[in-house]
Amino acid sequence: MFLLIILMHSPLFSQNGWLWVNPIPQEKSFKSVYFTDNFLGWVVGRSGKILYTSSRGFNWTSQISGTSYELNSVHFKSYTGWVVGNNGIILKTTNRGDNWASYVFLTNRNLNSVYFSDNNTGFIAGDSGTILKTINGGTNWISQLSGTGDDLTSVHFADNYNGWAVGASGTIIKTTNGGDNWSVYENPANNGLLSVQFRSNNTGWAAGVSGTIIKTTNGGTNWMSQLSGTSNDLNSIFFIDDNSGYAVGNGGTIIMTINGGTDWVAQESQTNDDIFSISIVTAGWFTAWAVVGTGSILRNTGSSWEMHYSGTGNSLSSVHFADNNTGYIAGETGTILKTTNGGASWANQESGINNMLKSVHFVNNNTGWTVGNSGTILKTTNGGTNWISQQSGIGNDLTSVYFTNTTTGWAVGKNGIIIKTMNGGSNWTAKTVGTGNQHLYSVHFTDSNNGWAAGAGDFDFYLGILLKTSDGGESWTTISLPSSFYWYLYYSVFFIDSCNGWVVGGKEYGLGSVFIKTTNSGANWTSQEMGIDLYLTSVYFTNANSGWAVGDYGRIHKTTNGGSYWGYPDIPTYNGLNSVYFTDNNIGWAVGNNGTVLRTNISNSFTMNLTASIEGFYDPNSNSMISDTITVYLRSSDNPFPKIDSAKAYLNSSGQASFNFNNISNNAGYYIELKHRNGIETWSRTPQIFSSDHLSYDFTDNSAKAYGDNMKIAGNKWVIYAGDVNQDGSIDLTDEIDIYNAAASFVSGYVNTDLNGDDYSDLKDIQLVHNNSVSFIKKITPLYQP
Repeated sequence: MFLLIILMHSPLFSQNGWLWVNPIPQEKSFKSVYFTDNFLGWVVGRSGKILYTSSRGFNWTSQISGTSYELNSVHFKSYTGWVVGNNGIILKTTNRGDNWASYVFLTNRNLNSVYFSDNNTGFIAGDSGTILKTINGGTNWISQLSGTGDDLTSVHFADNYNGWAVGASGTIIKTTNGGDNWSVYENPANNGLLSVQFRSNNTGWAAGVSGTIIKTTNGGTNWMSQLSGTSNDLNSIFFIDDNSGYAVGNGGTIIMTINGGTDWVAQESQTNDDIFSISIVTAGWFTAWAVVGTGSILRNTGSSWEMHYSGTGNSLSSVHFADNNTGYIAGETGTILKTTNGGASWANQESGINNMLKSVHFVNNNTGWTVGNSGTILKTTNGGTNWISQQSGIGNDLTSVYFTNTTTGWAVGKNGIIIKTMNGGSNWTAKTVGTGNQHLYSVHFTDSNNGWAAGAGDFDFYLGILLKTSDGGESWTTISLPSSFYWYLYYSVFFIDSCNGWVVGGKEYGLGSVFIKTTNSGANWTSQEMGIDLYLTSVYFTNANSGWAVGDYGRIHKTTNGGSYWGYPDIPTYNGLNSVYFTDNNIGWAVGNNGTVLRTNISNSFTMNLTASIEGFYDPNSNSMISDTITVYLRSSDNPFPKIDSAKAYLNSSGQASFNFNNISNNAGYYIELKHRNGIETWSRTPQIFSSDHLSYDFTDNSAKAYGDNMKIAGNKWVIYAGDVNQDGSIDLTDEIDIYNAAASFVSGYVNTDLNGDDYSDLKDIQLVHNNSVSFIKKITPLYQP
């Protein structure tokens, strides 16, 4: 055995301003699900995605993992949880995922399964026979000799000593001494195994490739094959007791047994997609959850499986708003979505076709067009209640449409096609521009005469093209661009007025993004390097200075100086984004692959002025406080009080800070949840209401301002209890030990074990935590009342 050196990063939290709208839950490729009770659960998966529910899976919120690596397994003990994934990533939380800390190992092996037998003792299984063990809750991990070089896919322990791991080639290994030694056992099925679970030291099951299920009743010395009734791979197996169990797998497979696996019966799963993980809670009442690779979550309360998923997973190509409330989205398989409440909800509209729709444009709330593959043009005059097919007269794929009024519009597409209508689309006329193999991807007009079209070739002909018309599209002129722009590919053009315009795209062979700009109606163009090797697909400006560009891998860039400088991108998703649109300087939308719909409100119009003091940091003699960061969560006033929004700020020496929120409403009640790095979690006594976008709240003037009066007096102010070093909701001996060990090691700097803000862990901190520990201080909230 040898000790792996690890580096623990600071807890990660991000508020990038873009909110996920569709689909719900979110993204694709969920790999693992775990519920601690009938309300609290987590799912993890591709691109570092972690979702959390406190409402039995009816509503899910995203948590910031701080990694883009694929996450393969999640396990929790109460509020403390661990996640493992590819390239050796290990994450830990002590507060239900409000913050996740990452552990970086000197290995790039994929870690596939994590299991903790108690709060301190845990094991991880991974590729190339990797087995890791911790005895201090994951602060340090020890590599164990597994005795195999096969990839290990699942690990499970009956207690701290007896455990099993399974993997490729049918590998089964067992330890009886906490992993100091592992022995290889024979698998009668010989197929690869993907999941293992034991109900006791003797009785366990493993499932895997081609419907394999094996069972042991003597601790794994011997295994017996069971008939699963399926040839699909089984990815996860879970037994409620010695008789009742489930296995899930590829092709939507769910099978159940009530006699220990002697007989397995197939259940209807509501999906044909691969199911990767199952978690079951039996305390109180039976509830089971399973996650699907396509982003769905299944739930069973004993009789049947229900799909917990809303919205579309189809890739979306274009978004356009007729006003602040009414918007439309178009995408693949004829998808059209509409909102009438500013995007709070989106409804599917019946387009009557299955073709890919590439662009949508409305001139008012009722009248709009969408275009797509094979010359498709649809029009509505009643807000999308009915869509009528129009004859384009061509078979070319159409990629962009733009109307200046209810009668005059243009569409562009493959092989340089440009068509125009002057009667609302009843008739379309093709305009020949001679672009050959170059395709047009975007068209934009500043008025009925002046317009632009942008495009590029494909395959072996990458040359980009930019066209201009000043006679309403009757004739088009190819813009002569500098030779340095020769291999630029143009995907989106946008003009804010007749002079100021922008074009975005990519360089040949994916060598970088492209952004060019004109301020004199296209007579001259300048190029701006954005420093990324990714294509940009859409650009939108609200004025001559403020603009956004979106593209591959979820990149969203913003400029406030007309494009001279573009800020480092927000990356709220790793799905490609295809279109961006803003209704004003603050509210915008981006849509993309896999049904992605994002919304931002960057106005930060809701402001909360908060006053609070932290014990240890507050000095009653000087009536001042050492400034420190504090996080505020606003929670719904309805049980189970889900988080609605969050923000971070510094409490100044007077204990005051201003927090900005953008996902809430006036005249609605929100509990204020206050979090500090070593303070006890503290909630407001009652839900608080924002009025005219503002709220002020002072925790310091009365103990009744905190839920459960859970504060202490210091001088003439009430302060938040200090000492919850591990953020488990209790100030106790474990926190004392953490500070004692830190003090003995002369730990200094910005650490949780510094309770008075002097950057040292010492006797003063030990005294503080001890006083609160012997008083049995715990958090008191509507969710937790000791």
